[in-house]
Amino acid sequence: MENWLDKELLCDIHQILGEVARSTICTDVSLGLSICKKNKWLRSVLSYEVVGGQLERVSEKLFDLASLTKPVVTSLSLLRLLEEGEVALQNVVGEIIKDTKPPHCNLKIVDLLNHRAGLPAHQEYFHKLLKLPKDKRSFQIQKMILSEPLVFSPGKQELYSDLGYIILGQIIEIVSKESMEK
Repeated sequence: MENWLDKELLCDIHQILGEVARSTICTDVSLGLSICKKNKWLRSVLSYEVVGGQLERVSEKLFDLASLTKPVVTSLSLLRLLEEGEVALQNVVGEIIKDTKPPHCNLKIVDLLNHRAGLPAHQEYFHKLLKLPKDKRSFQIQKMILSEPLVFSPGKQELYSDLGYIILGQIIEIVSKESMEK
């Protein structure tokens, strides 16, 4: 068990997740935590499964986060940086990701967050990325996304975009100086 977590908080979490489990909404539950203590970020994933109507903590459980990662982890991490004054919604990509060319350098964080930046919904970059060493992939995907033609003028329409959230993740990493994988 995470020794940095307050026992009362863990008890509350277990009680809430137990109520979810008893409601038969789901059979597995995972909760990601990010807590700042003494200016240090502490992170953990608590995973449970329902066995015989009871909630049991499991240490080795894989959950497909896929599309949940983007709205939950990315947006909450960005909100934390906003709260701390590290970024502003009106900041543009070029202020944070250096050497970004127009029109991408002018994309606002708020538009990326609200899927209004004009980026395409999705591209299958993984074919090219898998051929690269792992440490080169992040820069390469950034380069590919920030070279994509915009499909509409920023702020004028809305299109759910994986690409916009990938760029937001990179902005979070640059500003926080921490990897999103942590």
